[in-house]
Amino acid sequence: MLADYFSLHQIEFETLAKSIISLGASSIRLFENNNIIAVFPPGVDDVSPCMIVSNAQSQVRMDIYGSLDERWRNTTETLLGMFVSLLTSESEMEGLTVALIEIQDRLVALYELNQAARHTIGITDLLDLLCTEACRLLNASISFTMLQVNQNQSIIRQIKGSELTQEEIIDMTTRYQKDTNYRLCDDCDDLPRGFSNMIMLSIPVRDEVFALLGVANKRIGDFGAPDIKLAHAFCDQIGAQLENALLFEEGLATTRLETEMKLAHNIQLALIPQDFPTAKGIEIFGASIPAYQVGGDFMDAVSLPDHPYAFYLGDIAGKGMSAALLMTMARTIAHSALFNMPYSRPDQVMHRLNIDLQDDFSKIGVFATAFIGIWDFETRTLSFTNAGQSPIIYAPSGHEPELLMAADIPVGIMEKHQYSTQTMTLSSGDVLLVATDGLPEAQDCDKKMFGYEKLKETIHQLRDMSAQEICKGLLNEISKFSADLPQADDQTLIILKVL
Repeated sequence: MLADYFSLHQIEFETLAKSIISLGASSIRLFENNNIIAVFPPGVDDVSPCMIVSNAQSQVRMDIYGSLDERWRNTTETLLGMFVSLLTSESEMEGLTVALIEIQDRLVALYELNQAARHTIGITDLLDLLCTEACRLLNASISFTMLQVNQNQSIIRQIKGSELTQEEIIDMTTRYQKDTNYRLCDDCDDLPRGFSNMIMLSIPVRDEVFALLGVANKRIGDFGAPDIKLAHAFCDQIGAQLENALLFEEGLATTRLETEMKLAHNIQLALIPQDFPTAKGIEIFGASIPAYQVGGDFMDAVSLPDHPYAFYLGDIAGKGMSAALLMTMARTIAHSALFNMPYSRPDQVMHRLNIDLQDDFSKIGVFATAFIGIWDFETRTLSFTNAGQSPIIYAPSGHEPELLMAADIPVGIMEKHQYSTQTMTLSSGDVLLVATDGLPEAQDCDKKMFGYEKLKETIHQLRDMSAQEICKGLLNEISKFSADLPQADDQTLIILKVL
């Protein structure tokens, strides 16, 4: 009301009244909404005004007593208008001051929110902070947030005392996702139980992340445009911090995965022999290069007193961590069977490997190729079982290398398959390559494979070297052929050379 500001301009009113009295009036009375604001001169009690002047822009009027000529009406209206303008300006100035103070308070609140968010790393902590500050800044009693990343399980947080069920929050969120105009505000027909008013706003995060803030039950009045603007402002603040928190957690997850993969890589390296145990009458050497940090190829050799020298190599279908886990299982079973050596033939060991792995392999739809060889120095014979393993290349001394075909199916396909043992007598200078298909299937820039023929040619060229030199020379040729392109598959091989 303009009467509230009269005391600030009482002198101006008295000057106005004196000017009108000088024109012939005896006294002046000032009214707002028929309520007397002031009388001049004080103590005068005139009965009936001679002129009533009103202001069209307000409820203010001025009653003039005495004898004032009608020709002064325009002048008195102008003077009254000027005085009302003074009161109106005072009112507007106070309103502007209040608005500026409110804006300042909200800016300070946003700054404090930003400072608090900068020191908060956890996602749930940020959502809790948003709930608390939203209620405080918007003078509400209920708030909740929901965050969902890539359709994963939602994170839902709410201020203490909200007592909303997750089903209710998910239902409101689902309705909002279908219609972003679904803010509910003061639409009482649609409000959840216990709500008198409400707003819902999206929190801006990257595309694959959906985040939302809901605030309800404003204590005084309903949510208006200033409230929504303020809510948008601190949603933007928290959205940026949530983005940082998500990146931080993703970085932690990546670092954790890299650490675990490195550990798995080191464990797998420890399971693959760097130097094979020596055996009478032969040189034997092997190497394994996984396509990724871990692989599905396995190999080892077992040398025990009073037992034939045994070695094995295998390839789990697939690559990466899943193949590495299965490789560990297969390697453990084969090593245990050979180390305890209750068997005299390799087909018996392969049968044991198949029985132990078939049930697990059939559940996940994988298999393994494998080669198990047993060297008998006394008879200079190699007994072996080949369960789908390729390539196996035999290079007899003085003859061209030949590819030996597998006589049995891979492990893990048929539980009751009867594996067979093949025997060959080896002579001085003979070379045997036992490898996985990562060698012949290595590709060059034109997608051309290294192939079996080139593998045989390379073995023929290197056959006069030691087993270790043949192994390294063969891998070097494959590396040059591939021009250091990334491997498509694990590369594992064993070279056996008869002394």
